[in-house]
Amino acid sequence: MKFTSVPYAGLKFGALYGFSNEAGGFDDNRLYSAGASYETGPFTIAAGYLQADNPGVNNTDGAITLTDRTFIASLQRTYGAGLNYALGAGRVGFVWTRTQLGGLATINGANSLGLKQNRQGAGFNNFEFNASYLVTPSVALNGAYTYTKGVMSNATGEHEPAWQDVSVQADYSLSKRTDVYVQATYQHLSSDASGLTADVSGQSPSTKNEQVVTAVGLRHRF
Repeated sequence: MKFTSVPYAGLKFGALYGFSNEAGGFDDNRLYSAGASYETGPFTIAAGYLQADNPGVNNTDGAITLTDRTFIASLQRTYGAGLNYALGAGRVGFVWTRTQLGGLATINGANSLGLKQNRQGAGFNNFEFNASYLVTPSVALNGAYTYTKGVMSNATGEHEPAWQDVSVQADYSLSKRTDVYVQATYQHLSSDASGLTADVSGQSPSTKNEQVVTAVGLRHRF
Protein backbone atom coordinates (compact mmCIF):
# COMPACT_ATOMS: atom_id res chain seq x y z
CA MET A 1 0.00 0.00 0.00
CA LYS A 2 1.62 3.25 -1.16
CA PHE A 3 0.80 6.95 -1.02
CA THR A 4 2.60 9.73 -2.91
CA SER A 5 1.58 13.37 -2.61
CA VAL A 6 1.32 15.84 -5.45
CA PRO A 7 4.08 18.49 -5.48
CA TYR A 8 3.27 21.56 -3.41
CA ALA A 9 5.65 24.54 -3.65
CA GLY A 10 8.51 22.13 -4.35
CA LEU A 11 7.61 19.74 -1.52
CA LYS A 12 6.63 16.09 -2.01
CA PHE A 13 6.19 13.28 0.50
CA GLY A 14 5.12 9.68 0.53
CA ALA A 15 4.69 6.56 2.63
CA LEU A 16 4.49 2.81 2.07
CA TYR A 17 3.29 -0.19 4.07
CA GLY A 18 3.90 -3.80 3.04
CA PHE A 19 1.82 -6.47 4.77
CA SER A 20 3.15 -9.79 6.01
CA ASN A 21 2.46 -12.87 3.88
CA GLU A 22 2.82 -15.37 6.72
CA ALA A 23 -0.23 -16.77 8.51
CA GLY A 24 0.04 -16.16 12.24
CA GLY A 25 3.10 -13.96 11.77
CA PHE A 26 1.75 -10.42 11.41
CA ASP A 27 5.18 -8.84 11.76
CA ASP A 28 7.12 -11.32 9.59
CA ASN A 29 8.22 -9.75 6.30
CA ARG A 30 6.36 -6.58 7.27
CA LEU A 31 7.79 -3.34 5.84
CA TYR A 32 7.01 0.34 6.15
CA SER A 33 8.73 3.51 5.02
CA ALA A 34 8.26 7.26 4.65
CA GLY A 35 10.13 10.02 2.88
CA ALA A 36 10.01 13.61 1.70
CA SER A 37 11.83 15.81 -0.80
CA TYR A 38 12.04 19.54 -1.43
CA GLU A 39 13.21 21.23 -4.64
CA THR A 40 14.13 24.88 -5.00
CA GLY A 41 16.14 26.27 -7.88
CA PRO A 42 19.15 24.03 -8.57
CA PHE A 43 18.92 22.34 -5.15
CA THR A 44 17.04 19.18 -4.20
CA ILE A 45 17.08 17.75 -0.68
CA ALA A 46 15.45 14.54 0.49
CA ALA A 47 15.20 12.29 3.53
CA GLY A 48 13.66 8.89 4.18
CA TYR A 49 13.18 6.03 6.66
CA LEU A 50 12.58 2.31 6.11
CA GLN A 51 11.96 -0.52 8.56
CA ALA A 52 11.67 -4.24 7.73
CA ASP A 53 10.59 -6.69 10.45
CA ASN A 54 11.88 -10.26 10.16
CA PRO A 55 12.82 -9.88 6.47
CA GLY A 56 13.65 -13.06 4.58
CA VAL A 57 11.83 -15.57 6.80
CA ASN A 58 10.68 -18.82 5.23
CA ASN A 59 8.32 -18.34 2.29
CA THR A 60 4.86 -19.81 2.07
CA ASP A 61 4.40 -23.23 0.45
CA GLY A 62 5.26 -23.19 -3.23
CA ALA A 63 7.12 -19.88 -3.14
CA ILE A 64 10.74 -19.54 -4.23
CA THR A 65 13.40 -18.63 -1.69
CA LEU A 66 15.99 -16.30 -3.21
CA THR A 67 19.69 -16.87 -2.54
CA ASP A 68 20.89 -13.34 -3.37
CA ARG A 69 19.90 -11.70 -0.09
CA THR A 70 22.83 -9.92 1.54
CA PHE A 71 21.95 -10.72 5.17
CA ILE A 72 19.57 -12.58 7.48
CA ALA A 73 18.37 -10.59 10.49
CA SER A 74 15.22 -10.08 12.54
CA LEU A 75 15.16 -6.29 12.04
CA GLN A 76 16.43 -3.75 9.51
CA ARG A 77 16.25 0.00 9.95
CA THR A 78 17.62 2.32 7.26
CA TYR A 79 17.38 6.10 7.28
CA GLY A 80 19.23 8.85 5.50
CA ALA A 81 19.29 12.17 3.69
CA GLY A 82 20.73 13.57 0.50
CA LEU A 83 21.41 16.78 -1.42
CA ASN A 84 21.72 17.38 -5.17
CA TYR A 85 22.94 20.48 -6.97
CA ALA A 86 22.34 20.92 -10.71
CA LEU A 87 24.65 23.13 -12.74
CA GLY A 88 24.04 23.29 -16.48
CA ALA A 89 24.52 19.82 -17.96
CA GLY A 90 26.11 18.53 -14.76
CA ARG A 91 24.93 17.46 -11.33
CA VAL A 92 26.72 16.72 -8.06
CA GLY A 93 25.27 15.13 -4.97
CA PHE A 94 25.92 13.80 -1.48
CA VAL A 95 24.00 11.03 0.29
CA TRP A 96 24.29 9.75 3.86
CA THR A 97 22.50 6.62 5.06
CA ARG A 98 22.66 4.46 8.16
CA THR A 99 21.52 0.85 8.32
CA GLN A 100 21.03 -0.97 11.62
CA LEU A 101 20.51 -4.73 11.74
CA GLY A 102 19.10 -6.46 14.81
CA GLY A 103 19.26 -10.18 15.47
CA LEU A 104 21.86 -10.64 12.75
CA ALA A 105 22.46 -14.29 11.81
CA THR A 106 24.63 -14.02 8.70
CA ILE A 107 25.87 -11.53 6.15
CA ASN A 108 27.40 -11.92 2.68
CA GLY A 109 31.18 -12.06 2.59
CA ALA A 110 31.36 -13.29 6.17
CA ASN A 111 32.55 -16.80 5.24
CA SER A 112 33.44 -18.22 8.68
CA LEU A 113 32.65 -14.99 10.50
CA GLY A 114 31.04 -16.86 13.41
CA LEU A 115 28.62 -14.25 14.70
CA LYS A 116 27.81 -14.60 18.38
CA GLN A 117 24.92 -16.90 19.17
CA ASN A 118 22.87 -14.14 20.80
CA ARG A 119 22.17 -12.77 17.30
CA GLN A 120 23.26 -9.28 18.21
CA GLY A 121 23.28 -6.47 15.71
CA ALA A 122 25.46 -4.51 13.33
CA GLY A 123 25.46 -0.96 12.02
CA PHE A 124 26.71 0.66 8.82
CA ASN A 125 27.17 4.34 7.95
CA ASN A 126 27.42 5.16 4.23
CA PHE A 127 28.76 8.42 2.80
CA GLU A 128 28.45 8.85 -0.96
CA PHE A 129 29.60 11.58 -3.32
CA ASN A 130 28.22 11.29 -6.85
CA ALA A 131 28.27 13.26 -10.08
CA SER A 132 26.85 13.06 -13.58
CA TYR A 133 27.40 14.99 -16.79
CA LEU A 134 25.27 15.02 -19.95
CA VAL A 135 27.82 15.11 -22.76
CA THR A 136 25.09 15.17 -25.42
CA PRO A 137 21.32 14.67 -25.14
CA SER A 138 22.01 10.93 -25.61
CA VAL A 139 25.31 10.37 -23.78
CA ALA A 140 25.72 10.60 -20.00
CA LEU A 141 28.76 10.00 -17.79
CA ASN A 142 28.19 9.03 -14.15
CA GLY A 143 30.48 8.39 -11.20
CA ALA A 144 30.32 7.79 -7.46
CA TYR A 145 32.58 7.27 -4.46
CA THR A 146 31.15 5.59 -1.35
CA TYR A 147 32.78 5.15 2.05
CA THR A 148 31.10 2.69 4.43
CA LYS A 149 32.01 2.30 8.09
CA GLY A 150 30.65 -0.74 9.91
CA VAL A 151 30.46 -1.92 13.51
CA MET A 152 29.77 -5.61 14.10
CA SER A 153 30.72 -8.46 16.40
CA ASN A 154 31.85 -12.04 15.91
CA ALA A 155 33.34 -14.76 18.03
CA THR A 156 36.63 -12.85 18.39
CA GLY A 157 35.13 -9.54 19.50
CA GLU A 158 33.92 -6.25 18.05
CA HIS A 159 35.24 -5.10 14.68
CA GLU A 160 34.94 -1.94 12.60
CA PRO A 161 35.44 -2.85 8.92
CA ALA A 162 35.48 -0.09 6.31
CA TRP A 163 34.66 -0.28 2.60
CA GLN A 164 35.61 2.10 -0.22
CA ASP A 165 33.77 1.79 -3.53
CA VAL A 166 34.41 3.68 -6.76
CA SER A 167 31.95 3.31 -9.66
CA VAL A 168 31.98 4.80 -13.16
CA GLN A 169 29.37 4.44 -15.90
CA ALA A 170 28.80 5.58 -19.48
CA ASP A 171 25.21 5.51 -20.72
CA TYR A 172 23.80 5.94 -24.23
CA SER A 173 20.08 6.52 -24.79
CA LEU A 174 18.61 4.77 -27.80
CA SER A 175 15.18 6.27 -27.11
CA LYS A 176 13.23 7.85 -24.25
CA ARG A 177 12.74 4.42 -22.66
CA THR A 178 15.73 2.36 -23.84
CA ASP A 179 19.43 2.78 -23.15
CA VAL A 180 22.68 0.80 -23.13
CA TYR A 181 25.47 1.22 -20.59
CA VAL A 182 28.91 0.04 -19.55
CA GLN A 183 29.88 0.18 -15.89
CA ALA A 184 32.78 -0.73 -13.60
CA THR A 185 33.02 -0.86 -9.79
CA TYR A 186 36.13 -1.25 -7.64
CA GLN A 187 35.91 -2.10 -3.93
CA HIS A 188 38.61 -2.08 -1.26
CA LEU A 189 37.95 -3.41 2.25
CA SER A 190 39.83 -2.80 5.49
CA SER A 191 38.42 -5.77 7.39
CA ASP A 192 39.76 -4.99 10.91
CA ALA A 193 40.27 -8.76 11.45
CA SER A 194 36.52 -9.36 11.09
CA GLY A 195 36.85 -12.23 8.60
CA LEU A 196 35.01 -10.28 5.90
CA THR A 197 36.19 -10.13 2.30
CA ALA A 198 35.37 -7.73 -0.55
CA ASP A 199 31.87 -8.30 -1.94
CA VAL A 200 30.43 -5.98 -4.60
CA SER A 201 26.63 -6.11 -4.45
CA GLY A 202 25.11 -9.30 -5.83
CA GLN A 203 28.41 -10.95 -6.79
CA SER A 204 30.31 -13.88 -5.32
CA PRO A 205 32.51 -12.70 -2.43
CA SER A 206 36.19 -12.25 -3.22
CA THR A 207 38.83 -14.28 -1.41
CA LYS A 208 40.76 -11.05 -0.83
CA ASN A 209 40.10 -7.50 0.34
CA GLU A 210 39.65 -6.15 -3.21
CA GLN A 211 37.18 -6.82 -6.01
CA VAL A 212 36.46 -5.37 -9.45
CA VAL A 213 33.15 -5.92 -11.27
CA THR A 214 32.32 -4.77 -14.80
CA ALA A 215 28.98 -4.88 -16.60
CA VAL A 216 27.46 -4.13 -19.98
CA GLY A 217 23.69 -3.88 -20.15
CA LEU A 218 20.57 -2.95 -22.06
CA ARG A 219 17.72 -1.33 -20.10
CA HIS A 220 14.12 -0.75 -21.18
CA ARG A 221 11.61 1.12 -19.02
CA PHE A 222 8.02 -0.09 -19.27
